[in-house]
Amino acid sequence: METHFASVAPVEEGHRAHQVEASVRSLPENRQILGAPDMSVQCPSQASDGNRRLPIRIMTRLIARLRKLFQPVTLLLSLLVLAFVIGFFAFSEMVTNMREPKAVEAADGIIVLTGGQARIETAVDLLKAGLGKRLIISGVHPSTKKQTLMRVTEADDALFNCCIDIDRSALDTVGNATESAKWVKAHGYKRIIVVTSNYHMPRSLDELSRAMPNVAFVPYPVVKTELNDNSWVKQGDALRVLMIEYIKYLRSMARAFFLEPHATGG
Repeated sequence: METHFASVAPVEEGHRAHQVEASVRSLPENRQILGAPDMSVQCPSQASDGNRRLPIRIMTRLIARLRKLFQPVTLLLSLLVLAFVIGFFAFSEMVTNMREPKAVEAADGIIVLTGGQARIETAVDLLKAGLGKRLIISGVHPSTKKQTLMRVTEADDALFNCCIDIDRSALDTVGNATESAKWVKAHGYKRIIVVTSNYHMPRSLDELSRAMPNVAFVPYPVVKTELNDNSWVKQGDALRVLMIEYIKYLRSMARAFFLEPHATGG
C-alpha cells in the first residue's frame, strides 16, 4: 500500500504543475513574453467603448490641426477689424470737425452735389457773392422742375438762365464726377469750389479728383448739425450716416485701387 501511494503522488504533483504553467501562459501579458499567441477575447462593452472614443480622438486631432492652420487667418481678420474700427473713428472725427470756411477765394466755377436743400442754397449764395462764374447742380432728379429750384434757392430766372446749369444724368457720386468733368472741360475751368455735406466731402473730392486730376478743388462743406464734441457717438442717426458713408468711402478707394490700373492700362 505504501508503494502504491508513493507512485501516485508524483503524478498528481506533475499534473498540478502543468496546470499552473498553462494558467500562467494563458495570461495576455505573459503570452507576449513567452511568444504564445494572444487568444484573449475583449468583452463587448470594452469594444463598444473603444469604438465610441475613436471618433472623439479623430475630431480632437482635427480641431487641433485646424487651429494651427487658421491661426494666421484669425490674426489677419482681427487686424482687419481693428483697422476698420480705427479708420472709422478717424474718418468720423475728420468730417465732424469740418466747418464752413469763413472766407474763400473766388474760383472759376462751383459744383454742388445734390442731397439736401441746404447744399443748393449754399452754392447759389456763393454764386451770388461772385465766388464763381457758373454753377452746376449735379444729380437733380428728372422730375424736379427749374421753378422748384428757383423757389427753394430764392434765385430769379435771370440768374438761372445766365449762370446755373442743371445736371439730371448723375445717379450717384461717381456720376456726379463724370458729368461735372464734362462741364468743367467744356468751360476750361481749372479751379472749382465743391459744395456738399461735410460727411460726403471726402468721397466727393476723391471721385472728382480722379475724374479731373488737373483741376484744383476747394472744399466748402455744409454742416447741418454740430457734432464736433464726439456727440455723434451717442446719436444713432448720425452714427448710422457716418458708418454708411465710411463704407462707401472705403469702397470708392478699393474700386480705384483694383480697377483703375486695369482701365488705364488697357
